[in-house]
Amino acid sequence: MMLVTAILLLAPMISAQQSASGGDDSCKHVTNNQNITVVAPTGQKGDKGDPGPSGYCGTKGDMRPSCPPVVVFSAARTLALDAPDGNKVVTYDNVYVNVGGAYNKSSGKFVAPVAGIYSFTFNGMTRPISSASYWIALIQNDLPRATLWEDNTSTGSVLASSNTVILQLAIGDEVFVELRQGKFLNSNFNRHVTYSGFLIHAD
Repeated sequence: MMLVTAILLLAPMISAQQSASGGDDSCKHVTNNQNITVVAPTGQKGDKGDPGPSGYCGTKGDMRPSCPPVVVFSAARTLALDAPDGNKVVTYDNVYVNVGGAYNKSSGKFVAPVAGIYSFTFNGMTRPISSASYWIALIQNDLPRATLWEDNTSTGSVLASSNTVILQLAIGDEVFVELRQGKFLNSNFNRHVTYSGFLIHAD
């Protein structure tokens, strides 16, 4: 029925020309000079075609940067310390935090686990007697980087001070606080004396 309707609709728009060969008017060439869209029911689904060729390999992407390491420690000393016979490394028996495990509680030394820029803060306090003094230094390997010194003179008051240093360290560098010979570093359960450090930027 749909085919008949389509032919009827197309009939006025189609011009027929008789073929000139041999005078045979049984063969006709039909020309359609109109753009016609014929709507017909959807046919059956065809068979699945063969897979297409594989695409080209892409270029390798950049590696995702790893997270920077976290290195930080903070410790306090709960006992006074005397150094009558020579310079002495200050140890800190109360460790608040030691992420990265770089601070050694027994030796009092920080050992850099990665190369980079670090910040260190240390402090000291005198005894509450006249003419008491302390002198401590922050040491990188064998090199003094900063010092603290306080002298009560004749007042008998307690004096305290602190210092912060930023250092460029290589892997394995040691950083520690040292009490100078003949000096006394005051502290007690109130934890007046502390030593802290952290990694600012890894190389």
